[in-house]
Amino acid sequence: MNGLRIAKRYAEALFGMAKEQGTTEAALSDLTLAGQALDVARAAFPILDHPEISERDKRGLVENILRDVQWAPSRNFVALLIVRGHRELLPAIIEEFRTIMEEEAGILPVEVTAAAPLTEDQAARLTRALSRMSGKTIRLGVTVDPQVLAGMLIRMRDRTIDGTARGRLEDMRSHLAELELRRSA
Repeated sequence: MNGLRIAKRYAEALFGMAKEQGTTEAALSDLTLAGQALDVARAAFPILDHPEISERDKRGLVENILRDVQWAPSRNFVALLIVRGHRELLPAIIEEFRTIMEEEAGILPVEVTAAAPLTEDQAARLTRALSRMSGKTIRLGVTVDPQVLAGMLIRMRDRTIDGTARGRLEDMRSHLAELELRRSA
C-alpha cells in the first residue's frame, strides 16, 4: 500500500474519532502543532530512528517533543507513527485530515494561477461563479506567475480549468497539428 493511501486511512480514522468527540478543529490544530514540533526537533530523529533505542524511551522522547499537543489521541497517534518509523507520513496525514474536514464543511479549496494579482472585485466574482458552479463554499488561493501570460489556471481538487493564453495556444497548436495529419492522410 502506498504512502498516500496509508496517510488517507490514518486521516480518516483520526477524523472519525475527532468528529465523534466534536473536536475536529482542535484535532487539526494539534496535528499541525505536532508537525511543527517535529520540524523543530529534527536533531532528535537519529535517536528516534535508532533500532537499539527501546520503544519506551522513544515514546518518552516523543512525549517531551509533543508536550504542547493537547488532544491525547493526536499525541498518541503521532508517537505511534514515529515509533513505527512512519514520521514522513505526518504532513500527508495532516493535509488529508484538512481535506476531509473541508469536505465535511462543504468547503472547496481552489488554487488560481494568474499572470497578475486579482483585484478584490475579480476575486469576489470568481469566488461567486465557482461557488454557484460547485455548490460549495470556495476557499480561494491565488498565485501570480508571469509565465501564464494572460488568463488564469484554476485547480479545484481533481479538476483543472485552463483559461490561460498559453493553454489556448497549446490547444490551437494541437488542433492545427491534428488538421495537418488529417490533410496529409
